[in-house]
Amino acid sequence: MSRNDQVKRQWYLLRKLESSRGATLEELVVSLPPDHACHVRTVRRDLDALTSDFPLYTERVDGQTRWRLVEGFTAPALAFSPGAHVAGIQPRFDEAARRNPHQGFAGRRVGQSYVSVAS
Repeated sequence: MSRNDQVKRQWYLLRKLESSRGATLEELVVSLPPDHACHVRTVRRDLDALTSDFPLYTERVDGQTRWRLVEGFTAPALAFSPGAHVAGIQPRFDEAARRNPHQGFAGRRVGQSYVSVAS
């Protein structure tokens, strides 16, 4: 799998996570287009990688773990379609991470506060 495929897949995941209710790993896997289908472990690795640049967290709801973006966070790169040239998308992901006030946020939630685990 090429790096371009990975970036496109992560773009799809972030688009799905924009919803206010977030998504479970299984929902994320089935939401991917057929040409980007992958195993749940791959989606988990993608989410782990995205937490270094985007303010993602997990939350237990009705016995399920849901992944979410921090409320109010918007990523400018998400306005692009996955068909756009990937070389143009990656810098926008990088810029969103730089603009993000939660840079270094690693997706850990303790009670009602977020804990940065950046070193």
